Amino acid sequence: ALTPTRRGRCQPETRTERSTRWGQRVPPWEPNRTGGPLVTTLAAAFHFLLATRYPLPATFLNFPPPLPASAPALRPALIVADRWRDYELLDCGDGLKQERWGSYTLVRPDPQIIWPRAGAAPGAKWEKWDGFYHRSETGGGKWEFRRPVPDHWTIGYGALTFKIHPTSFKHTGLFPEQAVNWDWFTHKIKAAKATGREVSVLNLFGYTGAASVAAAAAGASVCHVDAAEGMVKWCKENAALSGLADAPVRYITDDCLKFVRREI
Repeated sequence: ALTPTRRGRCQPETRTERSTRWGQRVPPWEPNRTGGPLVTTLAAAFHFLLATRYPLPATFLNFPPPLPASAPALRPALIVADRWRDYELLDCGDGLKQERWGSYTLVRPDPQIIWPRAGAAPGAKWEKWDGFYHRSETGGGKWEFRRPVPDHWTIGYGALTFKIHPTSFKHTGLFPEQAVNWDWFTHKIKAAKATGREVSVLNLFGYTGAASVAAAAAGASVCHVDAAEGMVKWCKENAALSGLADAPVRYITDDCLKFVRREI
């Protein structure tokens, strides 16, 4: 036990002090506060606890019950966009990924790929690609093509068709992993429409509009907003390619935050 000193620091109690506080005699083997190293003190305390001749007060051993173990965290299973036929992730590692976009294979950087390539030595060359995006040390980068690749081509996902174009900033105009979200809200929209409800979708930061096109195909009225005019035009192209040129879609080029403050 510790008692405060006049200077506010704590020191071990003497046998006499503890005997007075507990109302019993302290074993003679317990060292005084002025004698014995720490090991001796701990050993003496251990013997003191085990000595039935000198039992501790019940309140001293009345520890609170242990807290119940928390239930294991429940996490949803990983949802994989595995319904693609025109897109395939072929390989990834060392900050790069190799993908098949229809008839063309592209290798491009991805900062989230921090693991090494499986079965490849560090720094090994990538093989079997049509286009390779090389980053520049000064920023940006450029594409290298091994064979003639068109400026753009199309790939399909179910009844949807999207334009693919390797951009100067290494994008292709589509995030294929988002297909799981297209499937999810397509089911929700169709279920709501089956009950007679009308569904309106606001797609902010809509990019090239894959989600807008999927929502329109499911039967929703869509408002597509993006600050880049080129992306909004790309969305119109995707809608037309998917047979939705006349679908109820509003295409708006505007700052999304300003649009929301003004319209909502």
